[in-house]
Amino acid sequence: YGDRPVEDYLPDVFFNHTRSFVASQLGKIPRVPWLAVLATPSCHGPFTPAPKHRGAFAGSSAPRTPNFNASQASIDAKQWLIRQQSPLTAEVVRDIDSVHNQRLETLLSVDEYLKEIFTMVSNAAELDQTYFLYTSDHGFQLGQHRLPSDKRHLYEHDIRIPFFIAGPGVTAGSTVDAPVLSIDVAPTLVDLATGAVPDDMDGASFAPLLRAAAPSSGGGRTDFLVSYYGMYGSCGLQKCPPPPASAFHENDGKNNTYHCVRTLNSPHLGGADEMYCEFDDDEHFLEYYEHGSDPWQLDNCAAKVPPAKLAGYHARLSKLRACAGVACRR
Repeated sequence: YGDRPVEDYLPDVFFNHTRSFVASQLGKIPRVPWLAVLATPSCHGPFTPAPKHRGAFAGSSAPRTPNFNASQASIDAKQWLIRQQSPLTAEVVRDIDSVHNQRLETLLSVDEYLKEIFTMVSNAAELDQTYFLYTSDHGFQLGQHRLPSDKRHLYEHDIRIPFFIAGPGVTAGSTVDAPVLSIDVAPTLVDLATGAVPDDMDGASFAPLLRAAAPSSGGGRTDFLVSYYGMYGSCGLQKCPPPPASAFHENDGKNNTYHCVRTLNSPHLGGADEMYCEFDDDEHFLEYYEHGSDPWQLDNCAAKVPPAKLAGYHARLSKLRACAGVACRR
């Protein structure tokens, strides 16, 4: 945006608009409900920090999780696109660390934006009527399962996102263990404002979880749908002709289309902490993970699951894929 490195840093441009809008809403008499959404590109690519924050995390490194640069045995048990992943080279690992550090540096600006808006609302004495919600669109791969970047897969590092909320009735420092989805945000905001959720919304309000007396509360969702439709061209892959093996992680494909049920204490499926996935590919491939014993999804044990249990997962998945409105909340 523009050609002035300091004045035209794009996230700052977005924030300046947001700050002006919030300032115009505060202090109105009578008070009028308002909603401000600041959707910065941080920490999405390109991973460009503000000039003042460049180098703040120099020398840091991405987390070396147990599934970082996973073993050949783990890779061989996964779907075709993952099976093409080569071991991470030293050069790729350096690039992963550089991306990780720059992503953190971009978020320093976001911290500043949030603090300034919070201070503005506080100075206007309107904290008692204002909710702050902080989240993102997706997770990110930083070497997990040999995937150096991007977010197009079913694994925990792709589907888990940060999620914080503060506001009236929310206990400071409390944690809720129940899963909340992106589609639950709009119903919750409507519920907080009106006390009800329209029947045509697939998502569920998590407002009751905010008001729970206990610091950690169950309830809410116990299983949910994860779906992705792979991007592909004439050769069935995103890039045609396919890139060399050393760069195959840059590709997506038709066979990377999948639908999953992620469960957490689901009464529909035996109260398990598991993930079941069906791939729309020539192999009719299945992936199944038991997170209690395998939280890093290293062991695809679909071949060991009794047929009756697989049938139960398939039925639940079919229901979640077909549901609409209130039916999606059950």
